[in-house]
Amino acid sequence: SAASAVAGAATQLPRVAKLREETKTQGRELEIASSGLSQSEQTLIRRIAELENAVVLIDREYERLSRQLKLDFDETLKRELEDLDRKLREQFEYEKERTQKLARDESKLKMDVQSGIMQQKYNLEKFQYVQDYSRARKEEVKKMMKEQRELNLANKKLEGALLATRKELETLREKNKK
Repeated sequence: SAASAVAGAATQLPRVAKLREETKTQGRELEIASSGLSQSEQTLIRRIAELENAVVLIDREYERLSRQLKLDFDETLKRELEDLDRKLREQFEYEKERTQKLARDESKLKMDVQSGIMQQKYNLEKFQYVQDYSRARKEEVKKMMKEQRELNLANKKLEGALLATRKELETLREKNKK
């Protein structure tokens, strides 16, 4: 990928520089050695031309590798930026949904609290009503029990009077029979 291409190009740079240096050195050595030798001169000139051609080819390869590295780097950078953009959008959506859920939960909680307060008021009113009703019923029961006692007392008096009347009647009947 881009990293291996960069590493490959980086390893080529010293080789290119070394080849250029060798070419120059050999060119100078050839010039010195060929100072009187015309046939050797022709060979050296050819050798220099070959080396110069090799340097040009190496330069072209270096430029091609550099362009390829730049393209690979640009492509990698573009992919990484797209990934980062996608991750940031996903994170934004997640945070947005989380915030909305928290707001809904908070709203529901407020409604539950209000509902609880209303239920509590209702229960308190109901309790108060039951308590008031119980007091009224208690008073009513007390009154009814008092009336019942009075009726029982009156009933006992009537039973006593009835019993006395029966005895008197019995006594009168016995007197009449005699």
